[in-house]
Amino acid sequence: DEDGQPLIPAHGEVDPEELALKLGPRLGAAPERLTELQRVLDRTYPAVPRVTPMSCGGCPYNTFRDLREKPGGAIGCSSIRAIEAYDSGVLYIPTMGAGGSIYSGWAPFNDNQHIYQYLGDGSYFHSGRGAIQSCVQGEVNITFLLLFNGAVALTGGQTPGGQRPVSDVVQELLGLGVVKVGIVSEDPARYRHLDGERIEVFGLDRHAEALEQFKEIVGTTVLILDKECATEKGRRRRRQGLTPDEYVLIDEDICEGCGDCYAQSEGCAALYSVATEFGDKTQVRQAQCAQDGLCIDGECPSFAVVKPAKGTRLRRRRPEPLDELPEPPECPLDQPYAIFVMGRGGTGVVTISHLIAYAAMMEGKYVYLSNNTGLAQKGGPVEAPIVISAAEQPVFNRLFPGEVDLYLGFDLLRAAEPDNLKYAAPERTRAFVSTAEIANAEMNRNPRTQPFPDAAQLRALIDRCTSKDNIYLDTYWLAERLFSDTIFANMLLLGAAYQAGVLPLQAASIEQAIVLNAQAVENNIQAFRWGRLAVADPARVERALGTQQVSAGQTLAEVKERLAHDAAARALLDEGLAALADLNAEGEKELGVRLAELCAYQDVAYARSYLEFVRQVWEVDRGLSHGLQFTRAVVRGLYKLMAYKDEYEIARLATRNDSEERMRALFDGEVEIVRQLHPPTMRRLLKGKIGFGKGMRPALVLLSRLKGLRGTAFDIFGHTAARRLERELIGWYCGLIEEVLPALTEESYELAVEIAELPDGIRGYEHVKEASADQAKQQAGRLLTQLRNPPSD
Repeated sequence: DEDGQPLIPAHGEVDPEELALKLGPRLGAAPERLTELQRVLDRTYPAVPRVTPMSCGGCPYNTFRDLREKPGGAIGCSSIRAIEAYDSGVLYIPTMGAGGSIYSGWAPFNDNQHIYQYLGDGSYFHSGRGAIQSCVQGEVNITFLLLFNGAVALTGGQTPGGQRPVSDVVQELLGLGVVKVGIVSEDPARYRHLDGERIEVFGLDRHAEALEQFKEIVGTTVLILDKECATEKGRRRRRQGLTPDEYVLIDEDICEGCGDCYAQSEGCAALYSVATEFGDKTQVRQAQCAQDGLCIDGECPSFAVVKPAKGTRLRRRRPEPLDELPEPPECPLDQPYAIFVMGRGGTGVVTISHLIAYAAMMEGKYVYLSNNTGLAQKGGPVEAPIVISAAEQPVFNRLFPGEVDLYLGFDLLRAAEPDNLKYAAPERTRAFVSTAEIANAEMNRNPRTQPFPDAAQLRALIDRCTSKDNIYLDTYWLAERLFSDTIFANMLLLGAAYQAGVLPLQAASIEQAIVLNAQAVENNIQAFRWGRLAVADPARVERALGTQQVSAGQTLAEVKERLAHDAAARALLDEGLAALADLNAEGEKELGVRLAELCAYQDVAYARSYLEFVRQVWEVDRGLSHGLQFTRAVVRGLYKLMAYKDEYEIARLATRNDSEERMRALFDGEVEIVRQLHPPTMRRLLKGKIGFGKGMRPALVLLSRLKGLRGTAFDIFGHTAARRLERELIGWYCGLIEEVLPALTEESYELAVEIAELPDGIRGYEHVKEASADQAKQQAGRLLTQLRNPPSD
């Protein structure tokens, strides 16, 4: 600059706004423009979780879940493991194929301690042989984890150059001097002919054993994981018209929402959380599921494998075709119009941006489009800045802060990111955002400790930076209701934006661009039109699809109808609702649903004992001014502990008609439902879960009818550690609440509610539940200390 000091940074990326602030005053820029720019850049934002790339659902790298130490990284999908969300991480990320070479230089300085080293097949055929040979020559204690997935998966799924079959690679590795080669395969029988002194074949179920065995071998070894890339496998099967031989489903009634399935599958992207009457539960999004079954491992009995009969597929919905729709108000184009599209890789963000660009060109308009994709294919952040002009070709490299007209957020977290919101301005920008709560990698890896942030707060943040005349749609819910597939979610939002009059294009041009794209043309056109209808006539959409949430009154009415043939249970329900008369509609629903469930769980007497305890709490709580929040917390908490899911209850829930009907309704033909169970009393005989199909259903029905034995001397399951803990927790919680009640005041109320809600954290089965119960008890001790020793004024 004029004083000889650096003006433009010599490192990193130079944003246009930085150049404007540096050069604007020197080039005579309007001061008010620079002041406005500085005002936008000076905004403050709350912290918003970042969206980072994550392993795809069924990724072969998730099979390395038994790895309990940091391996050496590599160029490829294993580099995703360097993200903080993944527990182990990597020691380093080298240049392509050089991972082992780096450690061959380290080894002499750390007593040649053994490490694992990731290596993809693409990197191996490119330049990885040299790294292995370097380690062999240096006599390094290292095990290369060679993922043979058949694709350069990180950058588009290309076939690796120079690819050879596994058997050839094994011989090549032995020729390089590798001490031992292991093959872990989905189909180990394919490689049994290779078994020998220096070669060992393992099934996927023995993967942990293989890791431990190879760690103890002195010298350089290679463990080949022969498992096809899940994403490319799905694409290949769709091209071939093939469907899975079986589907993994989760029974919502049995699921505890403990998160163990996320841990078993390394945070599989196909798992997602749903809010239910009994708390958050986990479901499997079939469009993203590779059906590899890793999530099934563990203790949870909520999993079922559904085996379709020949010709049976997942049911595909066909929405009512829409033709004539009212035209929206015209979007003027008297000056360049800026659109900022953001979302996640693999969901069609780039496709939508190109459809917009092609539609504009078909109308003779000028357009500039720049896709920022990064690791887009792996769910990473994607942005598409677009500028449309009627007069001249827009020339730009980056959008300017505060100058976006349409803010199109296909993902709620991405739409709330400060780095994206800086392009919006309250006086100019209108936002259209999907409200579907899609977890990032950190949340999927740690669902119990890293919940999705408050969606209302994210919306408020977006509204603060935009015109507030925004439209929010749960496009995932709409897409699943309309098409049984979330791939059409973004097209629905595009239709909504068009109908609101914020796209300077014609519907015919957009639909012609869809035809030109030649992918699921009819469904995409209908998705675009249904998105339009969601703005033009939302009442019609609700009539066609229903509502996402059933009202409390309707739920309670359904419970009463269900008890119409059980006079004793219905009488208890009416008695409970009459006794706790001050409960609001939500509170009545919570109490009514749980009373009915406890009658079915055990009997009316058991449910009455629950009601009597709740009534005692209500008697104390009713005199305070907090809307009976404490009572409602006890209604939920005590029920959760009293309705513990033992063998009798699992059998009852697994054979309920409504549970099985929900699963069958997902398919268009006959299916067999095979429950995946691991009975605690049979664990000495069974290594893992076994399937309970239709042949075992009568036995499960019989077991469910023996619930009267629960807790008696004849309860053969009641002597296990887990069952004893569950019975003990009921008394522990009642004692906890009885200690809180005398201290329940206006001042202590919030703390008391927190204590009453502790059972919500007690989730899972067997050791998972034991661990969560220990945490709840420790937290109870800390909270009781605060209650007994309130701060002095």
